Amino acid sequence: MDLVSVPERKKFYAVAAEALAYGFIVDSSNGQLKQEFAPGTMGTVVEIDADTKQVVRTFAVGAGPRTVVYDAAHGRLIVVNSGLTLGSERTLSLIDLATGTVTAQKLPGFVDFQRPQSAVLVGGFLYLTDYVSQVVKLDL
Repeated sequence: MDLVSVPERKKFYAVAAEALAYGFIVDSSNGQLKQEFAPGTMGTVVEIDADTKQVVRTFAVGAGPRTVVYDAAHGRLIVVNSGLTLGSERTLSLIDLATGTVTAQKLPGFVDFQRPQSAVLVGGFLYLTDYVSQVVKLDL
Protein backbone atom coordinates (compact mmCIF):
# COMPACT_ATOMS: atom_id res chain seq x y z
CA MET A 1 0.00 0.00 0.00
CA ASP A 2 1.27 3.47 -0.82
CA LEU A 3 -0.26 6.62 0.66
CA VAL A 4 0.00 10.33 -0.06
CA SER A 5 -1.56 13.13 1.96
CA VAL A 6 -3.05 16.29 0.44
CA PRO A 7 -3.60 18.51 3.49
CA GLU A 8 -5.19 21.45 1.67
CA ARG A 9 -7.95 19.11 0.45
CA LYS A 10 -8.19 17.30 3.83
CA LYS A 11 -7.80 14.04 1.94
CA PHE A 12 -5.33 11.25 1.59
CA TYR A 13 -4.98 8.76 -1.24
CA ALA A 14 -4.13 5.08 -1.10
CA VAL A 15 -2.93 2.91 -3.98
CA ALA A 16 -4.08 -0.70 -4.27
CA ALA A 17 -0.60 -1.76 -5.31
CA GLU A 18 -0.71 -5.51 -4.84
CA ALA A 19 -0.99 -7.87 -7.76
CA LEU A 20 -3.81 -9.61 -5.92
CA ALA A 21 -7.24 -8.06 -5.54
CA TYR A 22 -6.74 -6.07 -2.36
CA GLY A 23 -8.64 -2.93 -1.55
CA PHE A 24 -9.08 -0.59 1.37
CA ILE A 25 -11.71 -0.40 4.08
CA VAL A 26 -12.08 1.49 7.33
CA ASP A 27 -12.10 -0.81 10.35
CA SER A 28 -15.29 0.04 12.24
CA SER A 29 -13.74 -1.02 15.56
CA ASN A 30 -10.96 1.58 15.54
CA GLY A 31 -11.51 3.87 12.54
CA GLN A 32 -8.20 2.86 10.97
CA LEU A 33 -7.68 2.29 7.26
CA LYS A 34 -6.70 -1.28 6.48
CA GLN A 35 -6.01 -3.29 3.37
CA GLU A 36 -7.83 -6.56 2.86
CA PHE A 37 -9.01 -8.90 0.15
CA ALA A 38 -11.64 -7.10 -1.93
CA PRO A 39 -12.28 -8.55 -5.41
CA GLY A 40 -12.57 -5.94 -8.12
CA THR A 41 -10.41 -3.28 -6.45
CA MET A 42 -7.07 -4.11 -8.06
CA GLY A 43 -5.59 -1.21 -9.99
CA THR A 44 -7.33 1.55 -8.08
CA VAL A 45 -6.57 4.64 -6.05
CA VAL A 46 -9.01 5.54 -3.29
CA GLU A 47 -9.61 9.03 -1.93
CA ILE A 48 -10.23 9.02 1.82
CA ASP A 49 -11.60 11.92 3.85
CA ALA A 50 -9.05 12.74 6.56
CA ASP A 51 -11.73 13.63 9.12
CA THR A 52 -14.28 10.85 8.65
CA LYS A 53 -11.85 8.16 7.33
CA GLN A 54 -14.47 7.27 4.72
CA VAL A 55 -13.75 6.48 1.08
CA VAL A 56 -14.99 9.41 -1.01
CA ARG A 57 -14.01 8.38 -4.54
CA THR A 58 -12.30 5.49 -6.29
CA PHE A 59 -10.21 5.97 -9.43
CA ALA A 60 -9.37 3.18 -11.89
CA VAL A 61 -5.71 3.40 -12.91
CA GLY A 62 -3.30 1.25 -14.91
CA ALA A 63 -2.09 -2.27 -14.20
CA GLY A 64 0.12 -2.77 -11.16
CA PRO A 65 0.05 0.67 -9.52
CA ARG A 66 3.14 1.00 -7.30
CA THR A 67 3.36 4.51 -5.97
CA VAL A 68 1.55 7.83 -5.98
CA VAL A 69 2.92 11.38 -5.94
CA TYR A 70 0.98 14.61 -5.37
CA ASP A 71 1.65 17.36 -7.94
CA ALA A 72 0.48 20.49 -6.10
CA ALA A 73 1.30 22.82 -9.02
CA HIS A 74 -1.25 21.02 -11.22
CA GLY A 75 -3.71 19.76 -8.59
CA ARG A 76 -3.23 16.15 -9.60
CA LEU A 77 -1.95 12.79 -8.51
CA ILE A 78 0.66 10.95 -10.54
CA VAL A 79 0.33 7.18 -10.21
CA VAL A 80 3.19 5.00 -11.42
CA ASN A 81 1.87 1.72 -12.87
CA SER A 82 4.53 -0.97 -13.21
CA GLY A 83 2.40 -3.50 -15.09
CA LEU A 84 1.57 -6.93 -13.76
CA THR A 85 3.61 -9.22 -15.98
CA LEU A 86 6.83 -9.29 -17.95
CA GLY A 87 6.28 -7.31 -21.11
CA SER A 88 3.17 -5.51 -19.90
CA GLU A 89 3.08 -1.80 -20.56
CA ARG A 90 4.30 0.59 -17.88
CA THR A 91 2.17 3.72 -17.62
CA LEU A 92 1.46 6.83 -15.60
CA SER A 93 -2.09 7.62 -14.55
CA LEU A 94 -2.69 11.33 -14.05
CA ILE A 95 -5.68 12.05 -11.79
CA ASP A 96 -7.09 15.58 -11.90
CA LEU A 97 -8.37 16.05 -8.33
CA ALA A 98 -10.80 18.85 -9.26
CA THR A 99 -12.63 16.89 -11.96
CA GLY A 100 -11.77 13.27 -11.11
CA THR A 101 -10.59 12.70 -14.67
CA VAL A 102 -7.93 10.01 -15.13
CA THR A 103 -5.66 10.10 -18.17
CA ALA A 104 -3.02 7.55 -19.08
CA GLN A 105 0.45 8.20 -20.43
CA LYS A 106 2.95 5.61 -21.63
CA LEU A 107 5.99 5.43 -19.38
CA PRO A 108 9.23 5.45 -21.39
CA GLY A 109 12.52 4.00 -20.23
CA PHE A 110 11.43 0.71 -18.65
CA VAL A 111 11.66 -2.53 -20.62
CA ASP A 112 11.77 -6.27 -19.95
CA PHE A 113 12.48 -6.86 -16.25
CA GLN A 114 12.68 -3.17 -15.39
CA ARG A 115 9.67 -2.03 -13.40
CA PRO A 116 9.30 1.37 -11.79
CA GLN A 117 9.14 1.12 -8.00
CA SER A 118 9.37 4.58 -6.50
CA ALA A 119 9.00 8.17 -7.61
CA VAL A 120 9.64 11.70 -6.45
CA LEU A 121 8.57 15.00 -8.03
CA VAL A 122 11.23 17.73 -7.90
CA GLY A 123 11.11 21.03 -9.78
CA GLY A 124 8.50 19.79 -12.25
CA PHE A 125 10.46 16.64 -13.07
CA LEU A 126 9.38 13.15 -12.06
CA TYR A 127 12.28 10.88 -11.06
CA LEU A 128 11.60 7.13 -11.12
CA THR A 129 13.71 4.21 -9.95
CA ASP A 130 13.50 0.49 -10.62
CA TYR A 131 14.42 -2.57 -8.53
CA VAL A 132 18.09 -2.38 -9.47
CA SER A 133 19.84 0.85 -10.36
CA GLN A 134 18.02 2.73 -13.10
CA VAL A 135 16.82 6.31 -12.63
CA VAL A 136 14.54 7.86 -15.25
CA LYS A 137 13.80 11.60 -15.38
CA LEU A 138 10.54 12.76 -16.97
CA ASP A 139 9.44 16.30 -17.76
CA LEU A 140 5.74 16.43 -17.02
